Amino acid sequence: MVVNINAQISNYKERVVGNYTLRQVICLILALMVGTSTYFYLDFQKDIKQFVIIFTILPIIAVGFYTYQGVTCEKFIYYMMREFLLPQKRPFVPDWETAVNNIEYKEGVSGAEEISENNRKRKVKNL
Repeated sequence: MVVNINAQISNYKERVVGNYTLRQVICLILALMVGTSTYFYLDFQKDIKQFVIIFTILPIIAVGFYTYQGVTCEKFIYYMMREFLLPQKRPFVPDWETAVNNIEYKEGVSGAEEISENNRKRKVKNL
């Protein structure tokens, strides 16, 4: 007897009907309802009805089934809209500029002497 165990516990999804999760079952039922209602309410030829039904059902099924690196479809759409429609200002400050501004030049003091000097000051403050 073989029991399959997921390597990552976060990848586990509880299956409700067959191999589908509750989210997928709800989206399939909703897509079925929308598809049948559009079929009966449209007065087009059958081939045009089929294309209309396909394009109305596809977004509903995508919401139920599509995941990208563990992120559901609506969260993915929200993140993409936030990223592209509301860009944040990120001013570019090169590292060398901030480093140059933080350096204090002392004449006649080497780096090792400066470190030991700072350590002595800290010890005096702690006492």
